[in-house]
Amino acid sequence: MKINFLIIFSILSVLFSCSSDSVEPSENVNLDPTVFNVTLEQVTDVSATIQWSVSNDPENQTITYDIYLNSNLIYANSNNLNYTFENLTNETNYSGKVVASDGVNSTIVNFSFKTQPFIPLVFNGSVVLSTQQEVNDFGNNHYNIINGNLSIQSTTGLTSDISDLTPLVDITEVIGYVQIQQTSIQSLEGLNNLSDINGILRINYNNALQNLNGLESLVSINQDLLIYNNNLLENTNAIGNLNNFSGYIHVSNNPNLINLTFSENIKQLESIEILNNASLERISGFNNISKIDEILYLNDNILLGNIDFSSLNAIGSSFSIINNLLSDLSAFNNLSTIGGYFDIMNNKSLTSLNGLSNLTSVNNTFNLWNNAMLSDYCSLTIIMQNNSIPGTFSTFGNLFNPTKQDIINGNCN
Repeated sequence: MKINFLIIFSILSVLFSCSSDSVEPSENVNLDPTVFNVTLEQVTDVSATIQWSVSNDPENQTITYDIYLNSNLIYANSNNLNYTFENLTNETNYSGKVVASDGVNSTIVNFSFKTQPFIPLVFNGSVVLSTQQEVNDFGNNHYNIINGNLSIQSTTGLTSDISDLTPLVDITEVIGYVQIQQTSIQSLEGLNNLSDINGILRINYNNALQNLNGLESLVSINQDLLIYNNNLLENTNAIGNLNNFSGYIHVSNNPNLINLTFSENIKQLESIEILNNASLERISGFNNISKIDEILYLNDNILLGNIDFSSLNAIGSSFSIINNLLSDLSAFNNLSTIGGYFDIMNNKSLTSLNGLSNLTSVNNTFNLWNNAMLSDYCSLTIIMQNNSIPGTFSTFGNLFNPTKQDIINGNCN
């Protein structure tokens, strides 16, 4: 009996000891923030607004929110319950998440949306903007298309205070003409999204304009390009992306214009007039033009010595090269036909007509006057032998002044 009691006592002691060892103080467990909902409030072609409900923390810790779009953290530690994504691409699928965090644990809710198609905002009618305030006010409407003409110009005859076109950045197309005249702008920044002009582009009498920067997106002008009387304009590099243009180019009286750059995408033009640009040294971007329907005038650009019309084959009407700094005509080495008269005059550095050996016809008079250094006419031998100049061939005031018969006889230099 005594032995049984001892056995029972030992068993109870062991059980009591194990029970005592297994009882430990309970640990604090940090629970996740509560689940919340994310909803789309507004989706446009370029923006989207999301909103979410409150996520609560069981331990009453402060909750902040991180917003992600396409796996990129866009905004961290927000205390707000909404966010607007901007500068999105139209008709594009996006996905993201909102992360609610108490600093230790977090709860994630995903979302997705697709932006709307672009629907341009159209202004019906023509608009004249004559002051900076009018530019600002019109820009605040965010029109994309002007179904009419756009005139940015003084209406008083005096230079306008317009110096900033950036409010017009939403304009992509003008159905009529665009005229920029008598402003105080230094560039065309603000027209960066303008791609199509269905009429004339005229830029004139802007005495502070230094370049055409801002027109890099311009790809189409359906009529003419006129750039004249801009006293400080130095280059036209920004129009190098044109690919739909076949009209008339007129560039004149821009006294500080050094480089006239056009688009190498253009193959045919109606006419070109480049006149009286006192500092112009170089013309580029015309090297792929094969035909000019009417006239080509390169006159009174007294420093012009670098040009390239190497693909030009035909000029429909008249061609004049007057008072430039060219030493020969190698820039026209593929020129074959001139439909009107051909005048080469007052080019003080011109020594030869090299480059005209492929010329087969001049359908009116051919005048070579007052080119003080000109002595080599041998490139005209074939056209003279073929008698392909129905009008008068006239040389006067050059270093050497041969007749048509002299050239035919080989006395060409």
